[in-house]
Amino acid sequence: MAGTDGLAGIEGLGGLEGLYTSEGSIGEPVLAVLFIVVLMLLMIFTVQRAKYAQLNRNFKRSLDELKRQDGMLTEIEEKIKVYRLATNQVGLKSWRDIEKELTKLSELPTLTETKNEIILKTHISKLKKDDVDVSARETMITISIGSNPKEDSKGELPIQSSYNLPVKIIPHNLNITYKGNTLVIRAPKDIS
Repeated sequence: MAGTDGLAGIEGLGGLEGLYTSEGSIGEPVLAVLFIVVLMLLMIFTVQRAKYAQLNRNFKRSLDELKRQDGMLTEIEEKIKVYRLATNQVGLKSWRDIEKELTKLSELPTLTETKNEIILKTHISKLKKDDVDVSARETMITISIGSNPKEDSKGELPIQSSYNLPVKIIPHNLNITYKGNTLVIRAPKDIS
């Protein structure tokens, strides 16, 4: 064929001669297909980049929460060390003080996964039920504590903690209970 002389030395590519016109250039249908493939790859790249950015933000929030909890544990460990040494007047004075400090550990949130749901438990003391707001997305639960910014004349924003979930949930079907000082959020898994 006239337009395939440049491919004559390449073995195993026998079907490529149909890509070229009689003048030796690639035909318009092939260019259209290449354009569509490049466009699809660009769209896939854009979507994946957005997912990566969201994962990165979620990771940073989780890391900040872990750092906060690690700080609490370090503080408790230091107070227990001072108590053990019993030479410093600043530390814990009695087992009752140790018990109070260890109670702080029980206040850390726990996330449990069962066959059908995700259960988030957290300790929230000295608050009314109306001061706590829970919202959810498919892979995150957010707890807001404090005043409603729309009603607050001081302009104070509520404190928020977000918890990344290991699986997707049905966000509009949460079962929320607040007994004593414990907030329990049960979120059914999205099995679809």
